[in-house]
Amino acid sequence: MPRHDSVTLQGNIIHLIYGPKGGIEGALLRVGSRQLQLVLDKDDHASAAYLAGLAPDATVAALAAELPPSNKGPAAHPLYQLHKLPGMGRRGTKAATAGSGRTYSGKVVRLNYARHGEANGVVLDSGDFIHTRPEGMRKLALKPGSKVEAEGEARPLLHGGGQVVEASRVNGVAMGKAPAKAAKKVTKKAVKKVTKKVAKKASSKAVKKAAAKPKAAAPRAGRSAAGKAQR
Repeated sequence: MPRHDSVTLQGNIIHLIYGPKGGIEGALLRVGSRQLQLVLDKDDHASAAYLAGLAPDATVAALAAELPPSNKGPAAHPLYQLHKLPGMGRRGTKAATAGSGRTYSGKVVRLNYARHGEANGVVLDSGDFIHTRPEGMRKLALKPGSKVEAEGEARPLLHGGGQVVEASRVNGVAMGKAPAKAAKKVTKKAVKKVTKKVAKKASSKAVKKAAAKPKAAAPRAGRSAAGKAQR
C-alpha cells in the first residue's frame, strides 16, 4: 500500500540499474529535465521483472518517496524509493551459480549505481556489468567510452544476456578482496577473541596470586606464636 509521502513520477527509462548479484535494483528515469534513480526493495522481484520487460525509453509511472542523503557516499542524482509500480505479480528468477574467473573486456556504455546513488560499476557494450564497488570506481575514474578489461568471478544477469562480474582487477588495478562490512566483521571477531584471551590470562594470574598469599603468610603466623610463647 502506498505511503502518505509518496509522489507520482512519470518519465522515461534511461536504463536499468543492476545489483552485485545480477538482479535489478532499480532504474534511472528521465522525468522532465531531471534524472532520478528509482530504488526497489531488495525482495521486490515483481517490479524487477516488470522493469526488465520494458523497452528502452519506455514511459513508466511510479509511486515513490524521495530518500534522504546517505552516509555511505554522495548520490549522483536524486533517489526515490519505489512503493508501487504497474505489473506487480510477475516473479523474478533465482540467481545462477557463479562461474570461474576470466577476463571480460569492452567499452563502457553507462555507469551503474548503488542503492545510495553512488556509481558502483559499469556496463560494457558486451552487455556485461562490471561490479567494482564505489571505492573501485573512485580509483578508476571510468566514463562512457572508456576501455575496460576486467577479471573476476561471474554469473549470468537475471534479466539480459550479459554477465555480472565481481571484479577483482580492472585495467590492471586491484579492486580489493572483500567489502568493508566483511572486513569489519572479521576485525570485530579478532578483537573479541584477543580481549577474551587477555581477560582469561588476567583471571588466571589473579587466581594464582590469591592461592599463593596464604602460603606466604603461614610462617609469619607461626613465628609470631613462637615469639609470644618465649615471652
